[in-house]
Amino acid sequence: MMLMKVVRVLVGIIGVLLLIFAGMALIGPKINYNNEVTINAPKEKVWQIINDTDKGGEWLPGLKKVEVVKEVPGKVGNILNMTYEVDGKTSVIKETFTEFKENESLAFNMEHEIFYNAYRMDLTEENGQTKVRSCSNVKGKGFFFRGMIPLMKKMFKQQDMDTMKQLKELVEKN
Repeated sequence: MMLMKVVRVLVGIIGVLLLIFAGMALIGPKINYNNEVTINAPKEKVWQIINDTDKGGEWLPGLKKVEVVKEVPGKVGNILNMTYEVDGKTSVIKETFTEFKENESLAFNMEHEIFYNAYRMDLTEENGQTKVRSCSNVKGKGFFFRGMIPLMKKMFKQQDMDTMKQLKELVEKN
């Protein structure tokens, strides 16, 4: 009799947790976050390094290869496959450029096997220093990852901030 009560309570707890997870997948499947870093360099220098695919591996952790899938004049519509290797696992992120304003801003849609990310980066300069601001809107792919992405917001935001700090370090040492 006591064992049945314990089983019912456990089933009830699991059921509630599943309902919460399903609710997250249905109601709040998108996360938004922003980061900002100030770099001691003019924005033209920052822009040059951001757009130098040979330097990408120096500030984008795990970047192994950049493949141009489609290249168009003006860059909007360009498609890149970015191959990363992290902890022995390889993944490819497809980036499709939606905005490209030299020395000012760029935006692209990222597509990974588990998520989509509408990413934007803006550069502003004041007194020889450049503020780099990023904005991400991430949505999980499929029911499971739509439920997981909201739980991963802190990790996504921290990875983006770490990347921006590495960009700052690279620009300032060159």
